[in-house]
Amino acid sequence: MQLFRRAARLSENQDARHPPYPPHPTHNPHSPPAAQVDDKYAKPPPPSSNLTILSLVKCASVCCLFTVLLAFFLGEQLYRSISPLVDLNNLPITIDSDLGAKVLNWAKQGKLSGLLRETNDRIIVVQTSGGSIGRTLFDVSHSREAGYLIRRMGQRFNKNVGGPARVAGGFEELFPTGSLEFGRVVVDIGANDGLLSSNSFNLASLGWSTVLVEPNPEQLALAKNNQDPYIDVYGEGEQKACYVQAAMTPNDEDGMADLFVTSDAAEMESHLTSVQTQGQRDRASNIRGGAAYKKDKSTIRVKTLSVESLSKQCSIPYRFGVLSIDAEGAGDHILKSWLDNGFEPEYIIYEPMHTSGSKGKAMRNYLSDKGYRYMNRLGWNEMFERYPRCGAAEGQPVHNHNVKCFDPESKSVEEKSS
Repeated sequence: MQLFRRAARLSENQDARHPPYPPHPTHNPHSPPAAQVDDKYAKPPPPSSNLTILSLVKCASVCCLFTVLLAFFLGEQLYRSISPLVDLNNLPITIDSDLGAKVLNWAKQGKLSGLLRETNDRIIVVQTSGGSIGRTLFDVSHSREAGYLIRRMGQRFNKNVGGPARVAGGFEELFPTGSLEFGRVVVDIGANDGLLSSNSFNLASLGWSTVLVEPNPEQLALAKNNQDPYIDVYGEGEQKACYVQAAMTPNDEDGMADLFVTSDAAEMESHLTSVQTQGQRDRASNIRGGAAYKKDKSTIRVKTLSVESLSKQCSIPYRFGVLSIDAEGAGDHILKSWLDNGFEPEYIIYEPMHTSGSKGKAMRNYLSDKGYRYMNRLGWNEMFERYPRCGAAEGQPVHNHNVKCFDPESKSVEEKSS
């Protein structure tokens, strides 16, 4: 910028020394010879171009030198200020800025490393077969549940013998349609808006069919708006979405129930009046940072569906990929209803908020007897994985030489060579 300003000033000086001359008069055959024409119209000689070029070169040299010195000075100050970050325990906080002091204090407490991990865990790179085209996904689930499952499935069903677990192998390459014994379907009970904290959104964007069950009509409309653009984007007709405005009931009969609907954006959930608990209030208070539980709720009448009715309405196969349940107090009963009716989801994302202690242990034992193993707890959700059944021809990763399977008769886990 300084260079341009210097060049402009040089141009102005040249114009001052040589003011604009009037246009030369049009030639007239009756005019005197050229030698007798008043020389006030004669065009002055052009200024020397060497002078202008030399000035620009000098100006550029000065600017470059100044830039180098400034960069060196700032770099030295930056090094003196930040280099102690290599040893956070000995880092003195001497920055006057309140924001800078807070950032350094967060770093000393290890909070920035948690932010880095949170960001890294939410980025998923998926490539098509052959690796020529890729896409990046951002895990929108509440506590990275979706990315956790995608990485796990990539590990289990990677067909490269001896190869490492890799998500960036292409979703079609890692999970080809014919290689899985379960349908690529995610059933999301309590889907909310289908985006924020959603356990189904990322799978939908990767080509999975979805069943979204949400009793709040406004939330379900948002869910449809958020996920529809990712359903059957190539018009093949294989990926489908089923949006159901209803509440799940653990009973075998359908019916009606009252639903509390809150306008509190921080709570972002609804629940049936029959299962309202103190845990619901505690969770809402925790989301708002400890604020008092608000009771400004309205009540609407909603339909309740049994597992059998929902499965028929949305054509859910008995073996499907992911069952996610966020039912606020009724989740354990609803989960049992799915498994007792013979459904075998490969993965379960289940929120056991209201079944802590002995009830929570009993629920884990129940799932173990059904052939599921506990994997992890992320946020409020516990993650379970289905064991392959012993004696069944179920697809397994060929690089695993020892495969654990579940024997339904003895309700035990066995290990056999593949």
